[in-house]
Amino acid sequence: MCILWYHGEIMVTIKTAKILGVIILALAVLFVVLTFVVKKDTPTNLMMDESGNMVPVAPLEASGETLEYSFICPEGGKFTTSYDLGANAITLKINEVTYLLPQAVTESGALYRTSDGNVVYTERDGKSSVEVSGELLYVDCVVEEKTEPII
Repeated sequence: MCILWYHGEIMVTIKTAKILGVIILALAVLFVVLTFVVKKDTPTNLMMDESGNMVPVAPLEASGETLEYSFICPEGGKFTTSYDLGANAITLKINEVTYLLPQAVTESGALYRTSDGNVVYTERDGKSSVEVSGELLYVDCVVEEKTEPII
């Protein structure tokens, strides 16, 4: 028996160290596999909270008027917003990910963001922008015009 480390009554042998290494490696592989499976199979009724965790989307308290808009962007991007005027918050949907953003104080225009600033939605002079994780995803987006059929 080869002793790697000895301190009083605690002794670590090469065999023990190998077993611990295999357990740690197995846990790391399991973590990676679960991370990719969860991301791949994330249903659309989840939103990302301020900590980056995916949580079920709960509707805002019914507070009265809700306004929904679809936006188109010069670079071809699209997203939607649902404003709950009584809750002073919006639900922002980009692709299949939904974010709940409370209103923040701004000098002009409208600003909605998570408390950590990870997701930011701004609107000023009829144009909207979206920033996620410090990356400006959409700039100068406008409300998509809906045309009514002529009868």
